[in-house]
Amino acid sequence: MTTEKCGFTILGIDNIAAAGKARYPKYSLEEIIRLEPDALFFGSGRGMEERSKPLLERLLTLDAARSGRVFFVGEAIYRLGPRITSSLEEMTVCLDTR
Repeated sequence: MTTEKCGFTILGIDNIAAAGKARYPKYSLEEIIRLEPDALFFGSGRGMEERSKPLLERLLTLDAARSGRVFFVGEAIYRLGPRITSSLEEMTVCLDTR
């Protein structure tokens, strides 16, 4: 089991990307819409919120986007190591406030 799957399991959520066949699967916009995630998480970083606006506008058909369940979490989410726990804690706070 990968660290990513364990982390999401700890949070009690499913990662729609976990079913991907590649280590870092790519999904089309249509596939994300079809999968209808309950929440969307983006790694924060310099300019990330601004750069993601066009994508989020296209995802407004999702209840998660319309309901404000779009979250930007620390960049540690990209690093599968000891610091991943800080991102998981941050995600927990996001999910607890929805």
